[in-house]
Amino acid sequence: MRVMRGTRFKAGDVLGTINGMAHVHLSVGAQGYERNAIALGFRGYADSYAPRIDRIEQFDAAQQPLAQKQDGRVLLSRSLPGVQIVVDAWDQVDRNLPRRRLGLHALGYQWLDAAGQPLPGYEAPRMNIAFDRMPADNDAVKVAYAPGSGITVHGSAITRFQYVVTNTVRDGRLATGQWNPAVLAGRDYILRITAKDYMGNSASAGRDLAVRVQ
Repeated sequence: MRVMRGTRFKAGDVLGTINGMAHVHLSVGAQGYERNAIALGFRGYADSYAPRIDRIEQFDAAQQPLAQKQDGRVLLSRSLPGVQIVVDAWDQVDRNLPRRRLGLHALGYQWLDAAGQPLPGYEAPRMNIAFDRMPADNDAVKVAYAPGSGITVHGSAITRFQYVVTNTVRDGRLATGQWNPAVLAGRDYILRITAKDYMGNSASAGRDLAVRVQ
């Protein structure tokens, strides 16, 4: 159903029915100017859970994950023309089951030295993905999410959000991108992910990936 601006409801008014998947989707605003519906301030809504990061991966130009390791660190060659950084992460709100996984609000990445100090240019995370204003482009979902993402109602075994944090989806803008390993000298580093939900909770576990550049 579509509700026009200025429509008023009283508590208890029937708005519609739940679909066969036992959930509804609520969009606020016209396409390209949609706001997060949480901003409406639903009574009883709370989110005290921090997002969870299940996996951090780097993909080469052939969309293959860099899996080779040395001393527990992912090996990253400076000769690669560029890599994509992909983060498998999800959120949960209060009084909801963990299997009812939800997407995140903002994600970014940051390069640190082996001691955990930010590298020049990475004093703050590069927050390339922020769902504050959705781009008016049907391909936005293919830029924000990597292949393998999906939800159970469309046949996936589990709900999975795999964010491509080297791409840009924020402020109504949309762009693909890669990170160039050649900018780093051959030594050990930490790739740190910032993952936030709409309420400002940030993931603390699983946010670091140990990397060795050679």
